[in-house]
Amino acid sequence: MISDIKIVFFGNSDLSVLVLENLINLFQCFVITSQDKPAGRGLELKPNAVKNFCVQNKISFLDTDDWEKIYYAICDFKPDFMIVASYGKIIPKKILSILDQKRRLNVHPSLLPRWRGPAPVQWAILSQDEKTGVTICTVDEKVDSGYIVLQQEVKISNEDTYLTLSRRLFELGSELLIKSIQDIISGRAKFLDQDESLATWARAIKKEDGFFSFQERSQDIHRKMRAFYVWPKIFTKIKGETVKVYETFLPDFDFDGKPGTIVKINEESFWVLCGDKKPIAIKKIQRPGRKVVSGKDFVNGLRLEIGDSVI
Repeated sequence: MISDIKIVFFGNSDLSVLVLENLINLFQCFVITSQDKPAGRGLELKPNAVKNFCVQNKISFLDTDDWEKIYYAICDFKPDFMIVASYGKIIPKKILSILDQKRRLNVHPSLLPRWRGPAPVQWAILSQDEKTGVTICTVDEKVDSGYIVLQQEVKISNEDTYLTLSRRLFELGSELLIKSIQDIISGRAKFLDQDESLATWARAIKKEDGFFSFQERSQDIHRKMRAFYVWPKIFTKIKGETVKVYETFLPDFDFDGKPGTIVKINEESFWVLCGDKKPIAIKKIQRPGRKVVSGKDFVNGLRLEIGDSVI
């Protein structure tokens, strides 16, 4: 019976939970997640989303970064499948060897072999991809290079952020994962090699990637905001201060003038001219040590007017 299938699940984020919450309805699950990490100004130890979910739903779990403890716990559990979803770590060969490769599955939010690596959603947005998708692939020693079991495309809208797109991808990935497990059990699954000539790498995002200048094109700034919506946010210098920008949009207007010039102020935003002679509208912004405010409140606070330069 499918309810007798035992799954060891590796995950650390709220995206992992989107996958786990469906698995626990069908299978016996044992969860591996990271130990509590310091967070907030007080650097108090706090559990991640997966641990919280396990505690709330009385799911067996092990929260540790000790690979030896993980190895022996998995051996004791004797799983039929190993599932990885938004875990963020490379699992050692010793642990992978517990199960055959075709029983080790990863939920990866891209159309592999495009965008292997830790930040596929961000790079799909930054690269102006019109579509991305979810791949259920087997886990081997190389990152995201295993056999493709199932794959499905997802369109990227012009307003998708990392948050909205990631959630759609992992919700779909949860469905594809269950079908993949069922297909493997029944013998219907196909394991397809990836085309190495099409492989691209989605490197990890760095904090400095969030910096932008008004010399850049407006659409590139907006694309960064969408990709870095959760972290690291986008930031720039305005009147000597480093400010974080939380929400932007692209007005369909052209203006003459120098990049960095305020060309419009309305009830919700202020528009700044960019390097392509088009404005970026800033709706939510934050000065150092202050709360997030509307674009209008921001320019009022600095006494900026139309025609002023923010640089």
